Amino acid sequence: MIATCLDNFDQPLRCCIPTLKHLGFDFNVDEFKSCGHNEFIINTPNLEYLAIKDPSLSSFRIHETPTLSLADLSIGKFNYVHDFQVLSYCFDDGDGFPTFPNLVHPELGIDYSFGWKLLPQFLENSHLIECIELDKESEENHEEGDVVDDSYDWKPPKQVPECLMHKLEEIKVRNLWRRKADGEVVKYLLENGKALKKMNIKFDEDSIGEEIDEETIHNFPMGSEKCILKV
Repeated sequence: MIATCLDNFDQPLRCCIPTLKHLGFDFNVDEFKSCGHNEFIINTPNLEYLAIKDPSLSSFRIHETPTLSLADLSIGKFNYVHDFQVLSYCFDDGDGFPTFPNLVHPELGIDYSFGWKLLPQFLENSHLIECIELDKESEENHEEGDVVDDSYDWKPPKQVPECLMHKLEEIKVRNLWRRKADGEVVKYLLENGKALKKMNIKFDEDSIGEEIDEETIHNFPMGSEKCILKV
């Protein structure tokens, strides 16, 4: 099922089809550029594939989808494949954050606006993750005067997620900023990744920070003796 929309609407659009397995939303940037307050409620318990291409920063409320195995989401100004940041518009404090019991290889876009805020929820609610790719938005995309809400900074989970303890074997980080906050994320993942076998990190070539470097990361404690770290 492919859903498209050309006009603004005042009421939430509901998709409630229990038997639906494939669902896609594809919105044109010119037609939807001013539609930032649209709301979509997705209640499809047997969904296996979800694709969203939406430049409008709409709100997507996704109910539990225990069978979901692949999501291809491109949301907002900085479009990322597999960018689950869309959920931040509905779960600002992690309340009601959906579980992904079949998710094994997510690729998450870490953008300037929402930062690392939802990564802990993904780790906590996806117990089978074996590999995770984290694509940080490049610093060169920022406009002068942009302000980041401190609440979107990295806040580690209260308890170490199960996937870090037992399943997660590979982590790829691209465009890491040379800032302390990004270093804290890497430190947490390295220290608590008990099953980790590989971690590859590439710094953002346009990063203007100087708070962390390759040596800093190599000095972080590692929870797995088998982990090969490449920076």
